[in-house]
Amino acid sequence: MIIHSGSVLASISSPLSQIETFIWEASQKYNLPYSIILDLAVCEDSTLTHNNVWGKAGEYGSFQFMPMTFKSFADYYKMEDANWFSLQDQVNLAAQMIRDGYGPLWTCWK
Repeated sequence: MIIHSGSVLASISSPLSQIETFIWEASQKYNLPYSIILDLAVCEDSTLTHNNVWGKAGEYGSFQFMPMTFKSFADYYKMEDANWFSLQDQVNLAAQMIRDGYGPLWTCWK
């Protein structure tokens, strides 16, 4: 269970992992429910490890971005120096895309 109190986030069962922290920060920044971003990440990368998570067609990371899709949307959102291999960049890009209605581009979108 996750509790949000002001700007403090506490997890009753365990400390947040790096990806959970990035997802929490993105959910606050882009005004999205934490669970929507987390559910997509879990569906795309059930281990939430990000590194060395490759798909069959060349997609990479916790949000399984194809290189050109990542670059195109990163350019669209003016994410200068965005790195396809960066977990934080993938989380922030995915959150912006979800916010703007691009969630259905993921096969895991529900």
